Amino acid sequence: MNKKVLRTYTKNLRKISRELREKFEEYGKIISSYHTQKLDIQTNSQPKTIAKTTALLLIHDQRYIDNKNKLIILENEINKLKLKIELIFQKYKTNYIDIKEYIQNFSNLSRVEKNNQRLSLIHLNKQFNKINRIILVSTNAELNEFLESKKKLEEIILNIDNVISTILHSNYSDLHYKYQVEDYSKIKKLSERDLKTGDIILNDDYETYKKSIALRQIKYFIKSTILHVAIYYGTENKRHLIYEASGRNRKVSYLGDFKKEKGTKNLVLRLPHSFTDKEKKIIKEIIENHVNKPFSIIKLYGIALNYTLLKLYKTWFPFITTGKNIYFGEGIFCSQTIGEIYQKLGINISNKEDLGMLSPIDIFNSFELDIIGYIE
Repeated sequence: MNKKVLRTYTKNLRKISRELREKFEEYGKIISSYHTQKLDIQTNSQPKTIAKTTALLLIHDQRYIDNKNKLIILENEINKLKLKIELIFQKYKTNYIDIKEYIQNFSNLSRVEKNNQRLSLIHLNKQFNKINRIILVSTNAELNEFLESKKKLEEIILNIDNVISTILHSNYSDLHYKYQVEDYSKIKKLSERDLKTGDIILNDDYETYKKSIALRQIKYFIKSTILHVAIYYGTENKRHLIYEASGRNRKVSYLGDFKKEKGTKNLVLRLPHSFTDKEKKIIKEIIENHVNKPFSIIKLYGIALNYTLLKLYKTWFPFITTGKNIYFGEGIFCSQTIGEIYQKLGINISNKEDLGMLSPIDIFNSFELDIIGYIE
């Protein structure tokens, strides 16, 4: 399962789904305005009084013919725009079918994993049917109804993209999962000046957390020295700022200085393409909205327990789902926040359906990201 192929699949899927969302909104608003114009013409076409002279009848007949022609023109324009939306949808669906065939031909999965993916694909088929119904119904609706349909369409498309990406990440992890960096001498050494907004920073052999009983317990279950993750915010007043959720810092997620701690290697991961200035601005806004969210140590234990259950009960567990974090309450932790930030940008970096199950080592294994270097 080639990383380049998977990136191409997810990149194309995001590109087409974004086009579908944008064009559905653009063309849909125009269609809605055409429907309003049609309604106005039809209303004004009704004679208010009975024509009593031949001249008035002729005038009314001419107005009727003109309005009829206007309605035909509007209907033609509506149908042209509907067709454009339907063609983009078909392109989106064709792209999905290609990915679906690729997933189904991937044989190195356990019986349980294959069954889970089969259920996910059945769910996706239903989602595509929902999109088809929205396109058929909402393009015959007035503006308010259309805007409501647009919101539903966006939610469905984002769900489809995330589910497909999660399946591909899961399959990739089954073949290529690593628990640590094999050789740092092969990785470029960086400084803070090399960082860009949106870069992911993974702390390997995090010195501070060696003193944490909770993290040492988590390390036992995760089997990795990569136990913490942050995201680079940018520079302000010559300060290099990162965002992270950390139990050692007042038990909240916060924005603060990037500190190089003795003994810690800070792995820097980045997407193969650079973020635009607009995307960087969005990243900063998302980060600022996350600041001061409560940190949850219980969710970390939830991950550890889930990992154990997945090993003990690979096929079935009678009381809870092993695919989601056992703790369903509020609160976040480091890797969950990073997964959420990228997901809000329309990019999934996770092999987990529930981001409450995403660990820093899972981010390390994401095929969407490259290790560009480390800061020691």
